[in-house]
Amino acid sequence: MLSSCRGRVRIAAASINQPFRGLMVLWGVPGTGKSYFARWLVTNKGYVHAETDAGLQLALNLASRSLQYGRPVVIEWGVYVDESAINTVRRWQEAGADAWWFDSESREAAREAWKLENVKAGRLFKDEK
Repeated sequence: MLSSCRGRVRIAAASINQPFRGLMVLWGVPGTGKSYFARWLVTNKGYVHAETDAGLQLALNLASRSLQYGRPVVIEWGVYVDESAINTVRRWQEAGADAWWFDSESREAAREAWKLENVKAGRLFKDEK
């Protein structure tokens, strides 16, 4: 249940049966716009952005607290897709989360995003020619 409140999205407090109601999980291929869309949700729709860079559990703790107060939350979860990741997202969906998959035809966009993340993490390497 969404309602508008001064240009911001508010949700009903998360229920016991659906503790992740109001959580949007953005996951998918690097360089496909997950971060851009998350920033748009924060700026235009009043979402709380739970960063996973410091760890998934910290992000989920922030998400849980925010959802308890009726604030919608967006998490970017950049993981390799394997059975474990799919099962995790499936459990979140069963608990009320809305999962969005971001994909791209361009492998170059994914490669450039991967390189940028490596540079941010201090893993420098020479460009391949």
